[in-house]
This record gives sequence, C-alpha cells and structure tokens, in this order.
Amino acid sequence: MTVVRLLKEGLIHNTVPIVCSTSECPHFMVKCMNEGAADYILNPPSEDVIKTLFLNVVRYTQPIKEEETEDEMMEEKNVIKYGKVWPRFKERLKSVFLQETWSQICTWNFLPLDLEPKDLIEVAYLILDQVLTSFEELKSLCVPSSELYHFIFDVCNSYHGTNPYHNFRHAVDVMQANYYFLCRMGLIKPMYPTEELFNIDYDYQNPIVRLLTPLDIFALLMASIGHDVGHPGVTTSTPLAIIYNDKSVLESFHAMSFFHILQDNCFRPLTDIRSYPAYSTFRKIVVNSILATDMSLHDEYVQKITEQSQRLNHIDPSDSTSCEKEKIILCAALIKCADISNCARPFNSAKRWAQILAEEFFEQGELEKEFGMNVLPMNERGKVQIEDFQLNFKRFIALKLFEAVTSVTKGI
Repeated sequence: MTVVRLLKEGLIHNTVPIVCSTSECPHFMVKCMNEGAADYILNPPSEDVIKTLFLNVVRYTQPIKEEETEDEMMEEKNVIKYGKVWPRFKERLKSVFLQETWSQICTWNFLPLDLEPKDLIEVAYLILDQVLTSFEELKSLCVPSSELYHFIFDVCNSYHGTNPYHNFRHAVDVMQANYYFLCRMGLIKPMYPTEELFNIDYDYQNPIVRLLTPLDIFALLMASIGHDVGHPGVTTSTPLAIIYNDKSVLESFHAMSFFHILQDNCFRPLTDIRSYPAYSTFRKIVVNSILATDMSLHDEYVQKITEQSQRLNHIDPSDSTSCEKEKIILCAALIKCADISNCARPFNSAKRWAQILAEEFFEQGELEKEFGMNVLPMNERGKVQIEDFQLNFKRFIALKLFEAVTSVTKGI
C-alpha cells in the first residue's frame, strides 16, 4: 500500500490510510489491515459506516494510553510482544474474522458449537432480517432492529441452556440448515456469495419455487428456531401427555410455547388470525412443521414426502386448498431434514454433535434409573457404541428421509 509506505518513510503526514473496496474476501481484508490500513469499508459505504468512520480515524491518530491498570499492564505486555501498532487493530481485526464467521451461514460447514451465545443471536438476526427485508410481501412484518433482537432473545431464553443437545445452539443449527436449503433451491439469495451457492441457477419455473411464498419461507425459518422451545432434555412421557392426549407431546408443547412468545413480541399480528386471516397459513406451517419433528412419526412423514414427489409437477396453482396441503408437507420435509442434519455435516462436526446428543441420552438414562424406570440401551453409558448408533441412525432413519426429499427436490 503506497500511502502506508509513504507514512512509514515520513514523506507524508496527517494522513490516515483507509481501504474502500467492493471485495468482501476476508483474506484480502486481513491483508489490508496487516499492511497498516486504519479501516476497511465496503464500497458503496452504508450511511452507518460513514457516521462512525471518523471514530477509527481518531483512534488511529491518538497515542495509546499508559495508565497503570491491571488490564493495561497486560496490554503493555502484548505491546512488547506484538508491537505498538497491534492494540489499534486488535478489535477491528476481530470484526474481520467475524465477517468470515458470518459467511459460514451460507455453507454446509456451519458449526454453531464454536459460537458464543451473542453470536448465535446474531446469526438468527441476520437470517430473519434478510428474509423480512428481501421480499416486498413481508414489508408489513418488518420491525425495528431492537424489537427483532428482543424477540430472538426471548426465544433464546426459552431454551434450557443446561441441555447438552436440545438448546438454542441446536435451534440455530436447524434454522441455518433450512436457510441453506432455501438458498440451494433458489428461494432466497444467499447473504454471502460463497462458492457453494455462487452459481445457483434460479429456476422460477420449478414447482417448489412457485409453491412456497415469502410468508411460507418466513414461517419455515420461524418454526426452525422455535421447534424445541422449552425442551426439558428428556423424551420420556411426562405429565404433559395428559394435556396432549399422548400425541406428539413435546412437539405440541413446543408449538404452543413458541406461539406464546410470538404473541408477547413484535410478531403478535401473526397469531391474531381473526384480525389477520392472511396469516392462517403461517400458523399452519409453523405448527405442522414443529409437529413433524416428532421422530415417532418419522416413517409416516417419509411416506407422505415420497408420495408428494409424484404430485408436485401437477399441482394446480389456482387450487389454494391443494397448494396449502402440499406446502405444509414440503415444509415438514425440510425441517425434518434440518432437524437431523448434523449427521450429514462434515465428519468432524457430525462427530461432535453425536457426542453431545449421546450425553443428553445418558443423562436421561441416569434420571430414569433414579426413578426406577426401565432404561433403553442407547440411554445407558457403555451399552451401545456411539459409532454403531450413528451408523444405524444414518442407514435406517436419515437415509430414508434424505432420499425421499431428494425425490421431491431433484433437478434443483
């Protein structure tokens, strides 16, 4: 960078080097910062960036403070080790690496296990915000950022963080999987142009693309983040079975709990079907998608999905009843794939998810023993090897579903 070189050589003064580029490549951004740029902004710069740009300019030109607090004594050690320029760039470089993290939203390598809680919140926000602002049909549902964050925080806090597996991380994982599916099908433009999604052929004649509306897409993503709200970390029948007549007990509880959250937040109109009858399909998709995650009904849903593949090309767009039925089945298929997608992720990710799920099963088994209940072999430590359990799950559960959904989405 010529400007930085001239500054170092003392040939120019009172100048702050700032890179303005259309490139979003993280490696190029890091290179520019390492070369001495005070900031990196994307061209064309947004209004928010322009408003705060001067802060980095001021910080770049000000000397490092030298108060002898404990934290800054540690900082001084870093200055000695890394040089005097490092403290000026440390926080800004974090944002560059976060940019690379956000780009993972558009890849199959996404792994929420490595993200902090605040970053999980941000992933959910980025996905929902993009969908709400990308479609003209959803403009009426757009809310201020603060209200959208408030909603996501409420959803996050409704999950039990002590559950090894069924927690907010799993919810974000399912949401991202469905976002990825929707991008692959051409229903959403990826927020980051990753190699996996860069050359997607958006075929608007595809029956799936024509079937799902923006509100349906939003409903599927909302169902994804709310599908396990309040999960107790055990799957054994509970007193809830009395309320829900032993049918999809936990899933019915999740759907009810999630709609209570919607009702108490900025998306209340989505729950008021009498005043907003246009949102009736939204409710049906969310509820039925959540109920579809009941694994005891797995084979039944696989059969429905398989049969749908034979009808999809013959759907009459003017038949609203038929279209609603088909989109409910399709959304159920997608959320089911997303719900068990961790076994299809890259091996290292799949292995970590399997270990976490096994731990939750083992904790359930230990609880069942305390109450004198019969314990399934998969819930008892040492009875079934994780490798054997995962292979059987893939062969006899996941593969049937993925093949059925492939028969619906083939050609996409």
